[in-house]
Amino acid sequence: INKNSKGTFNKELENRREMLEKAFSNSLDDDLNISSALSFVFALMRNANISLGKGEMDGENAQAIRKTFLKFNNILDILEKEKREVDEEIKNLIKEREETRKAKDFKKADEIRKKLLEKGIILEDTKEGTRWKKK
Repeated sequence: INKNSKGTFNKELENRREMLEKAFSNSLDDDLNISSALSFVFALMRNANISLGKGEMDGENAQAIRKTFLKFNNILDILEKEKREVDEEIKNLIKEREETRKAKDFKKADEIRKKLLEKGIILEDTKEGTRWKKK
């Protein structure tokens, strides 16, 4: 969710976000009813995606939804922060490899390719640039 989303403030979405956040907390207070709490996480996700797709959300809505998801994550620890960091590291290594190839430092480029392969990343050099995939 982009906090700079264009669109108009959606009061109905904000009301649903508040209601779902409260329902999430109430579910956890009810003998730690995780399955019910998760249903409210997914309901908020669905509502946000629908509103975003229709352009019925502004930056204020997006920021409130993001904060709510972070609250949920502080309790459930389900967002893949580590995966994003790994993907960023991979992208940086690929960029470094492309720069070393342009500089014709093929030995270093091969070392970076080997390091990526050890991380489970296969590189494919094409006319359009380097593509990567997980093995």
